[in-house]
Amino acid sequence: MKRVFLIVAGLMLAFDSQFAMAGSLDRKLGIVVAKENLVCLIASVASLNIGSQVNLVLLSVPQKVVTGTVMSVSDRKCTEISKPHNIPGKYYRLSVPNNHTQLSVPAIGILNSSNQLRRVGLRVVGDLDGDGIEESFRSCTSSEGFHLTVWSGRALTGTRKWHSYYYLGYDVEPTCTTIEVKDNNDLK
Repeated sequence: MKRVFLIVAGLMLAFDSQFAMAGSLDRKLGIVVAKENLVCLIASVASLNIGSQVNLVLLSVPQKVVTGTVMSVSDRKCTEISKPHNIPGKYYRLSVPNNHTQLSVPAIGILNSSNQLRRVGLRVVGDLDGDGIEESFRSCTSSEGFHLTVWSGRALTGTRKWHSYYYLGYDVEPTCTTIEVKDNNDLK
């Protein structure tokens, strides 16, 4: 009986860790914002070390990937520029050599990424959760901010895996579809 219990417990642990790897991308992604020479990552991950690499998916067309490096943790200046935008998470200052001028709008930061990101046409794709299906990236605007999304498969027709909102504080022309702005709980 004890042997059966150990086998079942082992299978449950294996299933749980498999689910965690292929599950939520919340701990792997964040929002990257820039102001003048300051580039900041806001993420829900518990901690990134100084020197950690972060891939930034720039969402303007054509999409691009640039690499940043964590320079400081819990950075006060990053907290200050992010507060008006109501983004929850931990703040990191990034060094993005020669590319900070390309960050005029929020980007998606991919933390501790060993995944190969590549360009296909005008968009960036990569298998972030290891399930064999490449994720794609998208941004759109609602009346006062940006919605950043990651999709399993093609954006808008695949499954939305991650969503974050960046409040601008002024009116912009809405471009989002209904599926892009729904709360994650409404997608289940």
